[in-house]
Amino acid sequence: MSDASDILTCTDLAIGHGKTVIMDRLNLSLAPGKILAIVGPSGCGKSTLMRALGGLDDPLGGKTTLMGVDLAEAEGRERQDILRQSGFLFQGAALFSSLTVSENVQVPMHEHLDLPPALAEELALLKIRLAGLKAEVAAITEAAMRGEIADYKESLRQRARHPLLGRLAGQGMQVQRLALDGVQVARLGPCQRQQLI
Repeated sequence: MSDASDILTCTDLAIGHGKTVIMDRLNLSLAPGKILAIVGPSGCGKSTLMRALGGLDDPLGGKTTLMGVDLAEAEGRERQDILRQSGFLFQGAALFSSLTVSENVQVPMHEHLDLPPALAEELALLKIRLAGLKAEVAAITEAAMRGEIADYKESLRQRARHPLLGRLAGQGMQVQRLALDGVQVARLGPCQRQQLI
């Protein structure tokens, strides 16, 4: 049942590619503060649905409203304004690999706002902290984006042979990827090194 305060509603939504219908007559609503999980096997249309709900693709039929605005009827400035108030996180993050995490966060600021660079940087760091991303995690993410991540695809027994991986596994952690940079680790103090393990 849809309510006027719902952030997102879709009524009799039909989505697909070309003339191929993937989902038909879908009805849902999302109230403020609620979380909706869309799950299903690969290829069932989750991403196609998300693109339609987020206003990135037009549905084949039905109606989608985002914060009270009908996405099919909204044009120009009205459509830009409503889409600017929403966000879309692509599968696999889809970040610009040549940019840092902070620079990736700043991309929409540079696209849509006229901010001095120092203020954009400060806002980006605030958003990163608000998301719960610590500076260390951001650094690891940036290392991964630059290809500085060692991907351990060996068996669990082989992984356990590596002292650090073995220690982490012994603490009940599942380690799939690990960023190692000897130069950076050498610059850390003993307390910081201990935090890594």
